[in-house]
Amino acid sequence: MAYVTGTEYGETLSGTHYDDVIIANGGNDTIISSNGLDYIDGGAGHDTVDYSSYRGALSITLTGSNVSRVIGNGIRSDWLVNIENITGGSGDDYFVGDAANNTFRGNGGHD
Repeated sequence: MAYVTGTEYGETLSGTHYDDVIIANGGNDTIISSNGLDYIDGGAGHDTVDYSSYRGALSITLTGSNVSRVIGNGIRSDWLVNIENITGGSGDDYFVGDAANNTFRGNGGHD
């Protein structure tokens, strides 16, 4: 398990293949999801979680500052807080936005 903490600047953050806690803090950050069951808090700014290496189907409903659950292949994958954008993987992904200005990139699959 790793604890990854960002700064007030925009940056790219990633965890390990284990269960991680990633706190991006300020800035417009990109957080790269790994194989673990991660807790990801984008903090202030307009933040993106990148699941482009994920091959299964994802189901993600963003809920702003409340905890959002990510379901991958029918099981819990990550917990998201303060995330505005998602980059999906190659599976058949399902995304639901919140009140923020969200951007969803489906990549492969029937999204």
